[in-house]
Amino acid sequence: MEVITKTLDELIDIPPNHLVFDIETTGLNSNYCKVILIGILFNKNNKTIIKQFFANTENDEKELLLAFINCIKNYQNHITFNGSNFDIPFLNNRLKKHNIDFSLSKNNDIDILKLIKPFKEKSLYLIVN
Repeated sequence: MEVITKTLDELIDIPPNHLVFDIETTGLNSNYCKVILIGILFNKNNKTIIKQFFANTENDEKELLLAFINCIKNYQNHITFNGSNFDIPFLNNRLKKHNIDFSLSKNNDIDILKLIKPFKEKSLYLIVN
């Protein structure tokens, strides 16, 4: 398992106690597929940090999940894109499969997809016309 960390030169405006995350998996079914990458973005000490937890092999999944949890445990809320429907349930199922006593709450998630979905029809109209 590999962790890649980059500190950005500019500070991205993320609300206090929030982080942004996204996952990549080997497929869509969390019963059989695994998490192979988790990317997070957060602010710390007036700097924006990007971390990527990368599984070099599918056997690295448990280590990847534990490293992710250790990094995010002090943040109260998260920001995702379709996290409520995919990322959070997928991660929670994989955590359970590895007997890791941790779960992410959908109640602490700001799902960007839910925020922009009401504008979908309007944007399609603008593209077509």
